[in-house]
Amino acid sequence: MDIVWFSWNQAVHEGKEVVVPDLQTSLTRRVSDHSVAWLKQDTRPALFGVPPEPDFLEINFDVAICQSGSYIVVSCQNSSSSLCTVYMEQVKAMDPLLGEAMAAARAMEIALSRQWSKNLLKAQAAWSIHWVSRKLNQEAHPLAQWAARDHVTGFFDSGCIPHSILFCDSVFPAF
Repeated sequence: MDIVWFSWNQAVHEGKEVVVPDLQTSLTRRVSDHSVAWLKQDTRPALFGVPPEPDFLEINFDVAICQSGSYIVVSCQNSSSSLCTVYMEQVKAMDPLLGEAMAAARAMEIALSRQWSKNLLKAQAAWSIHWVSRKLNQEAHPLAQWAARDHVTGFFDSGCIPHSILFCDSVFPAF
């Protein structure tokens, strides 16, 4: 609106000619710029995952593909976001989708062998049983990378997991 008043005052008081196409271009640009300012911008950091309901377990799985061999990881959290189980294994898969499938199969095997009946399976691959973005599954991928980097396999107590990984997906971050 200011530009219209400014142009009007220049025309009336200073005798300057108003070039309508220029005024229209300027108005369109300014309206567009100001409209963007009104768009709601989400400046919050990535959301943490929501823990599963009571009596449910959230089973996350992922793969890290490396030249020296790939590693799958399966991690399990309870309704208070506590890490219950971590399993890592080196596999012979150089294709990420095959590695994800192997991790999913191992997650199911672990759930069945431990007789866990109420599970939420989560992975990053779009074909998965329950797809979540990496932002909401931040623990599984660093676990897979850790397994690959340190050649770690088998079941692990949560006390053995680096704190930077252990609490990266927690609703209650460790301070």
